[in-house]
Amino acid sequence: MITNLFAVFTALATLVSVQAYTYVGAASALPSGTVKQVSAGSYNDCQNVCAQAGLNFSYWKQYPSACYCTQNGPLASELINSFQQDQNYNVVWVTGSSTWTACEEHLNNFTPVQTTNVDRPEKCLAFCSGFPGISNIATVDSNGVGNYQCSCYSTRINGYGGTSCKLGNIFVFYQPAAELPSGWSAASTSCIAEGTTGRALTGAKTTSNSMTFNQCTNYCQNQGYPLAGVEYGSECYCGAVLSNGASLNKPSSNCNVKCAGASDLKCGGPRALTLFVNQAGVSGLSSDYSSKPVNLPSGWSSVSCIKEGTSGRALASARTSSNSMTPETCINYCAGLGWQYAGVEYGSECYCADSLSNGADLSLTSTGCTMSCSGDKAQICGGSNAVQLYQNPDLALANTVQDPNYHLQGCIQEVSGRALTGASVNKNDLTIESCIAFCSEGGFTYAGVEYGSECYCGNELSNGADASKLSTQCNVPCKGNNAENCGGPNAIQLYAQYTRSAPITGSRRR
Repeated sequence: MITNLFAVFTALATLVSVQAYTYVGAASALPSGTVKQVSAGSYNDCQNVCAQAGLNFSYWKQYPSACYCTQNGPLASELINSFQQDQNYNVVWVTGSSTWTACEEHLNNFTPVQTTNVDRPEKCLAFCSGFPGISNIATVDSNGVGNYQCSCYSTRINGYGGTSCKLGNIFVFYQPAAELPSGWSAASTSCIAEGTTGRALTGAKTTSNSMTFNQCTNYCQNQGYPLAGVEYGSECYCGAVLSNGASLNKPSSNCNVKCAGASDLKCGGPRALTLFVNQAGVSGLSSDYSSKPVNLPSGWSSVSCIKEGTSGRALASARTSSNSMTPETCINYCAGLGWQYAGVEYGSECYCADSLSNGADLSLTSTGCTMSCSGDKAQICGGSNAVQLYQNPDLALANTVQDPNYHLQGCIQEVSGRALTGASVNKNDLTIESCIAFCSEGGFTYAGVEYGSECYCGNELSNGADASKLSTQCNVPCKGNNAENCGGPNAIQLYAQYTRSAPITGSRRR
């Protein structure tokens, strides 16, 4: 029986070169995970059947003859010395895979970029994802607990000598530069122009002197993005959508720069990307990958991307933030509070109001709404000082005033007493305009309406109140005009003269 096994080893070199099977070693047990026993008359038949089944490893047991196919390789602790095996052990091959090459006894003088220990050989591929050359050394310590020492190289490794992997020998495997991860393919427009107002892909990015298609797509996949683009030979960009005016409908002829890690491939060019797509990740996008439609509730519509306010928030009545923010999440939050405007900003922030405040205006649009939502990278949630605005006018209570000298500051929370302590009046016919007129006649900078009938004036905010401490309770109609919003319980709808604005403690984050 041992003689028959050594005959297998003798035929290995031809086997590897012809059918791309690579001998791994002899294992004392089958691995965990998906194991499929198939009918085969020889180790050769076993390899072919496993390859056709799409499983990576074939296990052939000589006596009694049996063939097993599995997706997982052997644990290092399960490998035994080739010269000590008998018919009770499983002879293991990697079957039908171009990402593995034959066993080697030695490596030339290469220095690995990074190393680790793994319990199964295929985990080395995942660890070294993106490096063109990967080697794997199997070792077993004195107490029988083994591991694979996995090393990643910046160039493809070619060892020399050896046709069978005895215990402690090296077997080398690699991912070709043009090979893409499962589910990825070149985009239908393989070379696209960069965005006109910024990067086409605004997610993660990296550069490498060994850049290849394989390295970039693996990097973007590991970062959770379905789009990957290589540019100017060594640059890799990822994204959930094509942004800043980029589109599949805008091709480029500039993808002519050789990949830094593979001179036979073209990795984009000046302001041009060679684009790759994970089809499962773009199924909900528009046909040109430029957007993912927002599922708007009834009555809501998309307005535009506007600039933030110059002296405070554009939407200053309510706010929330979330690591799972989407436009739909923000709209539902604002709608539940009765506000007509909902705005997403900086990827994870949501703001609400019935009118724009602090110098913001629908005419002051922005090109900065390019940040992916924290809850869905395929959607856009504003940007830095840029608000993606949505509106349902049916929910509006009027906050606007006729007096051109005053503007809305927002819905401010009262903390430990009255926010405005200068003067006050309580009227059953109160409107925003009458309160502002009352405070203006008294020479006050600020006017605030509260709880439908109350009007307060002052020259500063008091008792812990601050223009950055917003309340969600400004939803009580004015007693004198039920179409207007006159604050709420412990919530003051604040207006300020244009010559001054309410003090904001602390600096704004952006």
